[in-house]
Amino acid sequence: DILSQTRGYRLAWIGLIQDSTKDVIPVAYTGFEENYLQSVKITWNDSESGKGPAGEAIRNKKPSVMRDINSDPRYKPWRTEALKRGYISSAALPLIYNNRIFGALNVYASFPDAFGKEEIDILVEVSRDIAFALSNIELEEDHKRAEKALRKAHAELETRVKERTKELA
Repeated sequence: DILSQTRGYRLAWIGLIQDSTKDVIPVAYTGFEENYLQSVKITWNDSESGKGPAGEAIRNKKPSVMRDINSDPRYKPWRTEALKRGYISSAALPLIYNNRIFGALNVYASFPDAFGKEEIDILVEVSRDIAFALSNIELEEDHKRAEKALRKAHAELETRVKERTKELA
């Protein structure tokens, strides 16, 4: 929301990678979306659907900018749906923390060539913060799973100790 409000983006969304299929799964968005994310297939493989900004940013681990969606041949698979919604230029930034790639931050503007060096620098910082947060969420979930496994193992051990104590008695 902050990106859309302060930078005037038409749409901003976060997509996380799915390793098994190499799909990019939208998990959050803000702005004028109008079912765009459901109407397009976005991947990070070497197919045509992986040649857009999100796929390139994820594969190459660096920002990918489409200065003019209408004329950039790489945007062909999504062009019609994007132009219907007023998306004229876009940028995707990889979400990377500690060499782990989580996905991409994607932003769309309603005018061509919206993403100059200064704008990309700001978006790189935002994408780093998002990746850091995603890493912390992942660590927290791992910690919770480990605690649960430890509690289960402890309960099982207590049960075995009681059974053995009965047997010994």
